[in-house]
Amino acid sequence: MKKSLFILAAIMLLLGACNPTDDPSLSTSTSPTDITSDPSDSSEPTSSEPNDGDGEENPGYYEGTYGHAFKQTDFSSNGGVTEVINGLAWQYSPFSFLGGSGNGVQIGSSNNPQTSPWTLSASFPSEVTVVNVQFEIANASGGSGTYEVSFGSTTWSGDYQTETQTLTKFDYEGDETLAEGISFTFQANAKALYLYQLNFSLHIPSDVNFPITVDIEAERDPVIPGQNGIPSTRYEPSTKESYFASVDLSSTGETLKSTLTARLENDSYRSRYGDAKSVLLYADEDPNNPGYVLGMWDGDKIPAIWDQGASWNREHVWAYSHLQLPGTQKRGDDANDHTADLFNLRVACQFSNGFHGNKFFDETNTDDTMFPNITSGLNGYHAYTGDWRGDVARICFYMFVRYPGLKLVSATTGDDVSMGNLTALLAWNELDPVDAFEIQRNNRIYEYQGNRNPFVDYPELAGQLFQ
Repeated sequence: MKKSLFILAAIMLLLGACNPTDDPSLSTSTSPTDITSDPSDSSEPTSSEPNDGDGEENPGYYEGTYGHAFKQTDFSSNGGVTEVINGLAWQYSPFSFLGGSGNGVQIGSSNNPQTSPWTLSASFPSEVTVVNVQFEIANASGGSGTYEVSFGSTTWSGDYQTETQTLTKFDYEGDETLAEGISFTFQANAKALYLYQLNFSLHIPSDVNFPITVDIEAERDPVIPGQNGIPSTRYEPSTKESYFASVDLSSTGETLKSTLTARLENDSYRSRYGDAKSVLLYADEDPNNPGYVLGMWDGDKIPAIWDQGASWNREHVWAYSHLQLPGTQKRGDDANDHTADLFNLRVACQFSNGFHGNKFFDETNTDDTMFPNITSGLNGYHAYTGDWRGDVARICFYMFVRYPGLKLVSATTGDDVSMGNLTALLAWNELDPVDAFEIQRNNRIYEYQGNRNPFVDYPELAGQLFQ
């Protein structure tokens, strides 16, 4: 009888509380360079077994998929030992530096890059046919390097380089190849390299027991208001044109600020801070992966459930300790003042939430990294080079015009009603344009609060406001 190994082909990362997978900045390389293969070794195994009676010839193999989402704890030493991961025994060479968090494994650092090749290799229990191979990596901003994947007679190699710390997927599109093992080699010319995931599909001979597995999370249902604990919406959807029809969008400075403030205050509603536990599941849902929310800072894809804060927190982008306007309510689930405004609350895993703390935002000259999207300056403020820069800027601009008394300053420190650095935020508004996630989030928060973020709808207003 034909054997079948029922393994879903989609690979999703589930790394404890924080799980980055396909974040908004994901780019895919569909034309890898320098692929060499011997066509004579690329045919599938055939079977001499008789027909199994269902009208189809038994091909003599079953299909299997291996996949793993890497984390630092997968490696118990600095190299030279074997780790069994998802059914395969992997050997790996020494790291120049081993780091990371729940989000991938950091190989090398800016001070000690992996300039010598780092290899991760595994042997198969029998010769199998490698059908396709994928891996996902990121590197610190300005970093570059090489990769080489070998299996059977095939060597697939190329260069990697990204201008920002962007998760990038590489897909092998060559011939199928018979192989007794597989190896991945990476080398960094500078900066840190982050290995997130690798996976490959195999045709395994029917008489071979090969119990490989994948890190997998089943597809989840989309988040729908009024169902599964998500509150029903309060407002019918609105367009930006109709909402801002009464605002002179060509105005500038204080005139623009006062008219925006009046519009945002009018007929708006603020939920309780406790309600954000469920409303953010809808507001921050990943447009490309229904049933998952996107984590701020590190781009985690997290199942859209509230698990008492085990997986994610409600992050104040404009830090709570810098929102201390007169009459500010005590922090807690019953608060429904400006500290509970949904535009300023984002899903974030616990570690990155604590890492941000109450720091201001600014550029930094250091490359110390905790996540591919976060860099921390030793002077105490917080900066990062991922695709959340524009989001942060536009949230801060919104809070500034929505709540008179809050201040945006061109500095890296300030009092308990200030946030900055305004100069950096204005630059970030230009560098990181509005994307599909921000547009969806703006529309969905309107359905609960009855107001919109004008700087998501019209990013150019920031320049007019602070000219």
